[in-house]
Amino acid sequence: MEINGDYKFKATQDKVWKTLMDKDAMQKAMPGCESFEQVGEQAYEVTMKVGVAAVKGTYNGKISITETIEPTQYVLRVEGANGQGFLHGEGTFNLNQEGEENELRTIVTYKGVANVGGTLAGIGARMLQPVAKLLVGNFFKSMEKQLNGQEGDSTEIEKSIAI
Repeated sequence: MEINGDYKFKATQDKVWKTLMDKDAMQKAMPGCESFEQVGEQAYEVTMKVGVAAVKGTYNGKISITETIEPTQYVLRVEGANGQGFLHGEGTFNLNQEGEENELRTIVTYKGVANVGGTLAGIGARMLQPVAKLLVGNFFKSMEKQLNGQEGDSTEIEKSIAI
């Protein structure tokens, strides 16, 4: 399954980069995140409680950020599994600043591939792709709230996607 898109932040590229790389900001922005432990430089073990259609559960996995070119690009790798299935994915994120001094904004463009197996794969790409886009969009919305000094945790996001 392929996923791609972009998100526009009303902030400078440096500020967006720092927030996206911040462990606490990432943890708050991940819907259903129950634990988020750093195990290396930009490497984390996570536990998330998520649900897609009838497939709901707690997934244990790893997230790592590699190939960073500060403040313009990074690669995000994710993997997770539980008794119902697994997910392996990788995406490239590019940050570009544009606009005038008073109205600077940063556009984050992402493109990636995710492979799923088990019961999760039985749901099909037609159902998983919109859910994946929604999760990514909500992640960025939470990050934007945090950039603006608001709480920005995933609690309200969880309600909007019935996790």
